[in-house]
Amino acid sequence: GTVEAPPSVGFGYAAQDAALDPEMSGAETLALFAALHRIPRSRRAAIIVEIATRFGLTEHLPRLVAGYSGGLRRRLHLALVWLSAPDLLLLDEPTAGLDPAGRALIWELIAERAARGGTVVVATHDLTQVQRHCSRVVILERGRALADGPPAEIAHRHAGPRMLLQLTAAPTDQHAIEDAVAALAGVSAVRCRGDQVAVDTEPGSQPHDHVVAALAGTGHEVSVISFLRDDLEGAYFRLAGRPLADARSGP
Repeated sequence: GTVEAPPSVGFGYAAQDAALDPEMSGAETLALFAALHRIPRSRRAAIIVEIATRFGLTEHLPRLVAGYSGGLRRRLHLALVWLSAPDLLLLDEPTAGLDPAGRALIWELIAERAARGGTVVVATHDLTQVQRHCSRVVILERGRALADGPPAEIAHRHAGPRMLLQLTAAPTDQHAIEDAVAALAGVSAVRCRGDQVAVDTEPGSQPHDHVVAALAGTGHEVSVISFLRDDLEGAYFRLAGRPLADARSGP
């Protein structure tokens, strides 16, 4: 008897760095990749128009890629991957270099592709969007898989109590804040981003007053304190087993 070959699966890959020819226009780049993907000539123009519209590139297509901003280069790079509608998408930090609108657009397109039955594998540090959009998460730290499963399950199982403190002004030395708070009893991890400080606390501990005092000692006043739990970012730092201040030294 004969053995049927398994159906082929098309896949697209977008690296973190976009390798685009700066001397080609956006339209020429899309047309070249449409030809390389063997999209029939009769369909190429319509597909290019559709992809350019979805990625917000239409008005930029006549321009040379050399004149594109970093965000536009990123959008064009991802549009090339979407062009052939592959069954499997492999994306390495797809929203790097994009403004908030661009990041929201890419995650929307990722969710849309998944909803249509495609598979999208994303390597990213954007844990908020991962928790919102992904059905399965593998948390990696120094080459080790720390957790594997649905994001809500990982967050519920591994995230502990967290505090989010809003400062009255963004600090000039985030490392000093992280070091001061990380030294407190009952604190397991600290992240300072802009004018917000996220603090993971050990179960049963209540170092709230001490955290506020430590921040005051660094010259910063707290305007709002929120209490969170069961989020993926908290789970990651608990699984990694070290505060951000320690992580700065690298592997």
